[in-house]
Amino acid sequence: MSYPRIVVDTNKILAAALKPGRVREMLFNIPAVAITPCEAWREIEKHIGELAAKKGVPRDRLEALLDGVRREVIACALPREPHASTARGIASGFDPDDWPFIALALQYNAPIWTNDRGLLRGALHSRRYRALDTRALDMLLEGRDWREVEEYLRRAYGGRPLGEPRGSGWFAEPLRLPVPPGWCGPVWRDALSRPPWGVGPCARRV
Repeated sequence: MSYPRIVVDTNKILAAALKPGRVREMLFNIPAVAITPCEAWREIEKHIGELAAKKGVPRDRLEALLDGVRREVIACALPREPHASTARGIASGFDPDDWPFIALALQYNAPIWTNDRGLLRGALHSRRYRALDTRALDMLLEGRDWREVEEYLRRAYGGRPLGEPRGSGWFAEPLRLPVPPGWCGPVWRDALSRPPWGVGPCARRV
């Protein structure tokens, strides 16, 4: 079976690690290959002491929680040109530090899962990549039509009206994720035949 990819931003990684809830449930059960730039994990590791103190969690406990998430999110080497330059150009309009996430989205034709308004608005305005907040991702997993999901995002974050030209390339294609019955339950989780990690260009871990 071929699995689509989804780029997970740093805040979603931390949310999944720090508290049980919808984000953790979705990340551990989503029928897609979750990826993130190596830089995301490096930043987390660089500031893990500060994060633990801020959240009131012992450092060793936070490290153990993050290890659990690390097994679900593949850390990818940064894409090369032309994706890197394109991503830097897009991100310069809101947050230059976000370009690695956009570059991965461009290289793998993958949506970014984020609640960062800059990334979400940037996707809607640039029409070069897709970004989904948690509600939008939930809608897709419920089997809702992509145009309905995009309309929700446009109303929530602003963007071009759906009647305007949709640009070119892969963005014009409907976005779908496989939605087997009971996808977020333990039966689906146990039955999910994940692709073999360590194979292909997205196998590098931090």
